[in-house]
Amino acid sequence: MQNFTYFTLKFCSLMLQNLVNFEAMDFPYISKDLASEQILLCGMEGYADFLSNHYENLIMNWQHPSGCYSGLRYSPHFQQSFKMRKRRSGNFTDFGCVNHATGLGAAVLALFIRKDIEMLREMLLN
Repeated sequence: MQNFTYFTLKFCSLMLQNLVNFEAMDFPYISKDLASEQILLCGMEGYADFLSNHYENLIMNWQHPSGCYSGLRYSPHFQQSFKMRKRRSGNFTDFGCVNHATGLGAAVLALFIRKDIEMLREMLLN
């Protein structure tokens, strides 16, 4: 169990730096999808840096007005690198959204709702 805790801390520290770097580059290529996954995984482990209002607003701003997420931005060079690989991909839904990105967005939003409820509960109990 101690190894799990150590590696979770190590990986989430690296993911936070990766998230900061993605944001500095204005989230190129598939980084919105990866950033959402990082926020979800490390946020579920309780790392508060991933559950900040900043990231909550960021995720909400990525949402399409219909409520879904398109998530991915590809460049021609990035797409070219996958021609030889068999890669699983999300399916497009209405409004140009992607089912994987929408499911991920819903999970992250649920995590932020849980955080907000827990914060409110803590405020009411004190």
